Amino acid sequence: GLMQVMPKWWDGELRKRGIIKKRDDYFNIEPAVMAGSFVLRLCLDRARGDVRKALDYYTGKAGGRYVKKVFAIISLKDGGR
Repeated sequence: GLMQVMPKWWDGELRKRGIIKKRDDYFNIEPAVMAGSFVLRLCLDRARGDVRKALDYYTGKAGGRYVKKVFAIISLKDGGR
């Protein structure tokens, strides 16, 4: 999908909220962005606003290359607080 949401983790919640109605929605721009935004918001809440931890939750990894790449792109050096 566009924002790389793992359906096996989030499908039930996304369907319950009406964000994803069918499997193909993960590959359509609007529902994929809505799904990714929703999941990222949940991760930010869980991480109490810490962007680095939220991205770890989002990707299911701790300290992965993805998180480092995101921080390099947005030039956050303090952990996202």
